[in-house]
Amino acid sequence: MKNDKLAYLLIFIANIIFGLSFLFTKVSLAYTSPLILVAHRFTLAFLIMNILILFRIQKIAIKNKPIKKLILLGLIQPVFYFIFETYGIEMTSSSFAGIILGLLPIFGSLCGAFFLKEEIKKSHVLLIFLSVLGIFFTTFMGEIKFSISGLILLLLAVLSAALFSTLSSFLSKEVSAFERTYTMFALGSICFTIMALFSINGNLSLFLEPLYNINYLKGLFYLGFLSSVVAFFFINYSLSKVSVSSQTLLSNFSTVVSILGGVIFLHESFNLAQMIGIILILISVISISLLKH
Repeated sequence: MKNDKLAYLLIFIANIIFGLSFLFTKVSLAYTSPLILVAHRFTLAFLIMNILILFRIQKIAIKNKPIKKLILLGLIQPVFYFIFETYGIEMTSSSFAGIILGLLPIFGSLCGAFFLKEEIKKSHVLLIFLSVLGIFFTTFMGEIKFSISGLILLLLAVLSAALFSTLSSFLSKEVSAFERTYTMFALGSICFTIMALFSINGNLSLFLEPLYNINYLKGLFYLGFLSSVVAFFFINYSLSKVSVSSQTLLSNFSTVVSILGGVIFLHESFNLAQMIGIILILISVISISLLKH
């Protein structure tokens, strides 16, 4: 099984970035709607990718590449994932959503085994169980709001994330990490901009108004550059080096970062259950990075 220390390091860094992104999302959402924010985020990311090409820092060669699979990758992540996650969370409580989204390692391992024929070892199953149990402990103290529609959307979000990792790993043999990331942001920018403009009946002033606020721009820069360009490039690169099951298991580390970020920067409460959950998640992610799979 593929193993690369740099890849594991990059996955950890990506999940630290993802974990802290909620802080900047909260700041940015004070000035606009979620749909406009996502449109701005991926448009900025797409522009940054093009600047890298313009200055020949990176290059892209889509000719003779599996275009249909690349388009599917970009639709799965970010388009489908963000739609399912956003509306799924809206229909449920954050605690319930956290538990369902924490099931990603299970979905990722199953997709990796089914589509890529990755082996799932007993030790890996134990670590997945610890990670999911850790997610449960970090969230079960909160209010549980449940709906069938919300549950279905959240499960579709988890499936989208697992399929993204699987397809990105598969395409890594033919398409570079930069090219995969570029395609994702191109489709994200186009789809979410159309959806955002449609939601405000084409009112460009509402779409552009947040861009005049410096606080909004600070949050947008983090989300568009670090949480999109840097983090997703790291993930796409790493998926050519490590298994899908390992990458998706490590994704729960972002929950640890989110909780600690809320405690440190927003002075949110921290209880014993969260401490137990964090310890379980840390045991699982540290173990998976040390074991050879």
